[in-house]
Amino acid sequence: MGNLCCLVQVDQSTVAIKESFGKFDEVLNPGCHCVPWFCGKRLAGTLTLRLQQLQVKCETKTKDNVFVNVVASVQYCALADKASDAFYKLSNTKSQIQAYVFDVIRATVPKLNLDAAFEQKNEIAKAVEEELEKAMSAYSFKIVQTLIVDIEPDVHVKKAMNEINAAARLRLAATEKAEADKILLIKRAEGEAESKYLSGLGIARQRQAIVDGLRDSVLGFSVNVPGTTAKDVMDMVLVTQYFDTMKEIGAASKSSAVFIPHGPGAVRDVATQIPARLRLAATEKAEADKILLIKRAEGEAESKYLSGLGIARQRQAIVDGLRDSVLGFSVNVPGTTAKDVMDMVLVTQYFDTMKEIGAASKSSAVFIPHGPGAVRDVATQIRDGLLQSSATS
Repeated sequence: MGNLCCLVQVDQSTVAIKESFGKFDEVLNPGCHCVPWFCGKRLAGTLTLRLQQLQVKCETKTKDNVFVNVVASVQYCALADKASDAFYKLSNTKSQIQAYVFDVIRATVPKLNLDAAFEQKNEIAKAVEEELEKAMSAYSFKIVQTLIVDIEPDVHVKKAMNEINAAARLRLAATEKAEADKILLIKRAEGEAESKYLSGLGIARQRQAIVDGLRDSVLGFSVNVPGTTAKDVMDMVLVTQYFDTMKEIGAASKSSAVFIPHGPGAVRDVATQIPARLRLAATEKAEADKILLIKRAEGEAESKYLSGLGIARQRQAIVDGLRDSVLGFSVNVPGTTAKDVMDMVLVTQYFDTMKEIGAASKSSAVFIPHGPGAVRDVATQIRDGLLQSSATS
């Protein structure tokens, strides 16, 4: 605003209060005006018509005895048509508004708990605005908007609230993790069960192939070789398998096997222990592992089936070879029977087995008192052990 040669300038969005000899004369709107000071005229002051904002921070207590700082933002402006009342009736507008805000907040917030105070910020702001509107309208001021911009409890209270929230979320996370672990265990158990089932099918097919091959070999041998019975052929096959087992154990490149008096009669204990061990197997496989286990079990089942066929063909070839050898020997060597030839073949195989075990390059096999005289007991022991195992299971 300028003042030159009794001329004054009133800026935009502002009004000036003109007095005559100390008495209110008129309100000067924006523009250029003549104020002859020598005639007792003067400007008492100016009043802005712009929207103003006052930030008020009030400390109060909630219903649950928590001290909080409530920050309110009051937007207000003077009424242009009542500018003289707004100028003369209030000496300090901001202090007056702040007093009303304090009064309303400290009367409203103590009725609410801390959580309710956060939830009802709009209701608190509305109560402050209504009270200010009634009070400030008498002084020609308009309350445009009242906002509760922040409710700030004590630092320790905020920390406790955060810890409560964190504990609740941790509890929820633990519940979800436990549920996920439960599903994982169930899926793994399902995969394990399917794998065991397919493995059992494979083993059953392997055993069936071996039995079928032995049956055909025994029947063919007993029919084509006079003087032999099915029992003689089965005993010979069992003894042959016994010698093959010893040979493979002792002839390994790094074998340190020591043969002590033993017999297959312990088969009964093995057959009893296998079901007990299977019942103690763990059943924790994931859904992703389930498919892999099933495919792997199918492959193992097929492998075992083919292995059974191979063993059956091997036994059949051995029996066929022995049959031809026994027939040729008994025909070309008068005075010998098929049983004599079979005993000679078994003793020969016994010596071959001992030779291969002892001649291995890195074999450390130790032969303790052991002779072929016990060969006749081997087949009997195997048969008795299998019968006892079947009876106990």
